[in-house]
Amino acid sequence: MDDLSRLSRDLGNTWRVVFEDLASVGVRVIDVTTGMSSDGAGARLTFGALALVNDAFLQFVKTETHRGLEGRALAGFWTGGRVYGYALRKEENPPDPEHPRTVPVIDETEARIVRQIFEEYARGEGLGAIATHLNDAGVRATYDGIYSKPGGKGWGQSTVRAVLRNERYIGRWIWNKRKYIRLPNARHRRAIARPASEWRTSTRPELAIINQDLWAEAQARFNARRARGRGRVHGEGQVAYLLSGLLKCGTCGSSMSVVSARVKNGVRYANFGCSANHSKGAAVCPNTLHVSERKVTAAILGALQDLLTAPDVVARFVDRFNACLAQKREATKDTAALDREIAAAEKALANLADGVAHAGWSETLGKRLQAQETHVAALRDRKQALADASSSLAPHPRVVTAYLQDLNRTLAEAPEKARGLLQKHLGPIRLVPQTEGPDRHYPGDRGPGSVGLI
Repeated sequence: MDDLSRLSRDLGNTWRVVFEDLASVGVRVIDVTTGMSSDGAGARLTFGALALVNDAFLQFVKTETHRGLEGRALAGFWTGGRVYGYALRKEENPPDPEHPRTVPVIDETEARIVRQIFEEYARGEGLGAIATHLNDAGVRATYDGIYSKPGGKGWGQSTVRAVLRNERYIGRWIWNKRKYIRLPNARHRRAIARPASEWRTSTRPELAIINQDLWAEAQARFNARRARGRGRVHGEGQVAYLLSGLLKCGTCGSSMSVVSARVKNGVRYANFGCSANHSKGAAVCPNTLHVSERKVTAAILGALQDLLTAPDVVARFVDRFNACLAQKREATKDTAALDREIAAAEKALANLADGVAHAGWSETLGKRLQAQETHVAALRDRKQALADASSSLAPHPRVVTAYLQDLNRTLAEAPEKARGLLQKHLGPIRLVPQTEGPDRHYPGDRGPGSVGLI
């Protein structure tokens, strides 16, 4: 890297990438500015100091950027994002003509849709019904044409809900309600609510789209539904299914989600359906077909079990296992030479320690001592790995087959891990409806049969 900051400015991320992710596969990082290599003596100290400086600079930039955005928000300028019902205009006579700021104004075309949503909800329409009306009328949703979403284009229940809960439509603008943090080993970020003391609230009646009475009616209905237990409560009563996130609608490509469920004798029976059709209506996806969660799970696990327990697959697995085991055992024949190397390295380490004890501490001796300790630890780890390989036993084909006979029970022992493994190795599974009319079905989903795989 020309400079370590080009790799990352985050302290934890830099350390993880350099000394864990890359080092684990034998890749070293060289900082051209200092000439230091990540596998050199004292590299952890040098790289750690550089990463700390880069991280401090990053935090400074974040603080200054946040302060600048706060100033814009308090002055009535736009701070980013998109809100349905508003358009952006460049400020008139900007103090810096090369960097004009933007101000929000009401977009009358979209504002009429916002009023329609509030009026329909206040009259008793459901979120799904409102979304269906908008999609049937061909009304573009908030981000249609701007960027694609996993659920496809069009209005959904969550989009309608977001409109109905947005206080900007009554002229109350709040900035700094949340902050975003990046999740470990993930590209997306998660929003975290800030305390109310950090909010910056302003009243802007000129940007109000609906009146207070209509807002109050809509919020009163939200509160009444929640009091009856029909509102949306995050994190409560949610059930994770083995195939959640794996199934895709073969008609539109959207995710298949649980669209209905019932409990009978203490057992929960759920049905998967196209989430786009369920939340946005037939104008977005015409696939109204549902399938039993139990049937589709049994079908997929049955297909996997048939595949993995096939004699040729089991035999190939055992052969591959034995080949790897033989290769490792061949390496154990050189343990005598490795023992001699470890003894020599330990003796050199003891000599260095004696040198430090007699001559006193010096930077040169300290670096050599640290490097020798690392070398001895690596040799010991290598010897332990060889010992573990030599003690491994090749599995008998019947043992492998026995583990796979009841795949459902095996996966049920660790459902979260099982779902992650299925998502990693299976990828998306498309369910394509067959035929049309009243005989429309998924393959195999007729009578007591199981659903086939597409």
